[in-house]
Amino acid sequence: MNPELRKYLERHGLKTEASVFDALKYWQALEPGAVRAGADALAQAAPPGNNAPADPPAGDAPADPPPADPPAGDPPADPPAADPPAQPTQQHGAPPPDPTPAPDAGAAERQRVITIMGVARQTGLDEGWAEAQIKSGATEAQVQAAALAVLTGTATPLPVGANISVGSDLNIDSLGPAIEDAVAMRCNGDALIEMDAMASGGNGTLGPIAVEEGTNEFQMKQFRAKPRKAHPRAREFAGRRISQMARQYLSALGVQAGTMGDMQVSQLVFNRQALGQQLGGYLMVHSTSDFPLLLANVANKTLRRAYVEFPVSWATWARRTTAPDLKSIDRVSFGEASNLPVVKEAGEYKQITFGEKKESYQLAKYGEIFLITLETLINDDLDAFSRLPALLGQAARRTEDVIAYGVITANAVMSDGTALFHADHGNLASGSGNQVAPSTDSLSAGFLAMALQTGQNNDAKLNIQPRFLLSPMAHRQVVLQLLASSADPSGSHAGVANIWQGGLVPVFHPLLDADSSDKWYLAADPGQIDTVEMAFLEGAEQPQVTSEDDSKTDGRRYKVRHWSAAKAIDHRGVYQNPGA
Repeated sequence: MNPELRKYLERHGLKTEASVFDALKYWQALEPGAVRAGADALAQAAPPGNNAPADPPAGDAPADPPPADPPAGDPPADPPAADPPAQPTQQHGAPPPDPTPAPDAGAAERQRVITIMGVARQTGLDEGWAEAQIKSGATEAQVQAAALAVLTGTATPLPVGANISVGSDLNIDSLGPAIEDAVAMRCNGDALIEMDAMASGGNGTLGPIAVEEGTNEFQMKQFRAKPRKAHPRAREFAGRRISQMARQYLSALGVQAGTMGDMQVSQLVFNRQALGQQLGGYLMVHSTSDFPLLLANVANKTLRRAYVEFPVSWATWARRTTAPDLKSIDRVSFGEASNLPVVKEAGEYKQITFGEKKESYQLAKYGEIFLITLETLINDDLDAFSRLPALLGQAARRTEDVIAYGVITANAVMSDGTALFHADHGNLASGSGNQVAPSTDSLSAGFLAMALQTGQNNDAKLNIQPRFLLSPMAHRQVVLQLLASSADPSGSHAGVANIWQGGLVPVFHPLLDADSSDKWYLAADPGQIDTVEMAFLEGAEQPQVTSEDDSKTDGRRYKVRHWSAAKAIDHRGVYQNPGA
């Protein structure tokens, strides 16, 4: 930068320790006016590389000399922008200069400096190299040739018409999504899938629901997989190893990675401190284009796809909700209104009071950590971005079933001090004749018990209807025959109608067998009455993948975190038969 221009900017507020890049930004940010005009005039009057005299010849006085040192904050004197550099003086009495506006030489100089800075930043050359090019008065073509000579180690000039691209092709913002899609395509056989949101089912379910044959009306999905187009630049990386993609990523940041080996490249992309030193301290905070975060995004999408596509059955019969934070979730249920009494002529209306009860629970955090090491990148091991996240996504989904069915099998004490399934709650089959495997009689006994449930503080009959039959795998054959047969399987002849044909939705899970191969349950539709509630953290309903530095290993840790919890809200919506 022109030293006189530099001094002038410092007199008008530029910090003395500012770099040439900061000085240029300060110059560009000046508002149009006298100060800006003075800076432009100095850039035009003594451009770098010209041998113009610092002072006019003796005896001559410039027509409009620039101020030697104007007071801070005052506008400078009129700059000598109208006189070309070849005619530094003007004789007294000479005719006035041509009033035609001269070209904006200051703007041209600013553009030249901007171009030099861009070439330096994109090719990884330091600030000192850029400042030397600026002071030398080099043209854009000369700067590009000099940068190429430094990078290749030769002084061969560029061919005529050649150009160094400093535009979108090296844009780190587009490079990140392109690499992300390229890795994902290699993991999934050139297929890119995104999860498309759909309307949820009637009970607020999320994701696929596993049900048995003959119940297709409940096979609802809130998300479906659909193909999507790759980033336009993703094809640039087709077939490349991960380490090769990392090398181009570093080059785009300005690191001279062309001569680095795979080990050095892998170490650098995983070490933010070392990378920041390579970039002169510019890499200070995480961005969406950080290479470790690109890999985390690939793992995250793989995990979420596996999570959504993995079948679960809790969503068939339980209610799904979200919590805004990690505080206690309090579910208050009001008692039912009693039957309306008769109001006599001119009689008064009585004010009703509602009883209430509260069930409380809190979200819990579940998770695992997996490592992506230097060996992973060097060996081009794609399982780290495909198979491992998919397995963790499936594990997160299975964990939800464990949580939900755990509420049923644990039979925990509720806020009234009584276990979920208890004779005092009227939802537990009693007597040796009723504690049997599912049959027309035992189902009818459970149906009657749920229908006769009353309000919390009155005798109002709620007429609750069971909708789901939760059964261990041990009863699968019996249950399917019972719910599919037109004739009563326990009847003495085929003429006895089966009143339970298609009457319930069967749900089977081995988690119930793990607790007992005899017990089975009835559950009402969550839309009729609260049963079991499954909660997730709002905004993080699906498992999340985050990455963090690992100082103990040569790699990076990727953490899978999932917030969820379940609780029985109302005992009247469920029923248990201990079985045989």
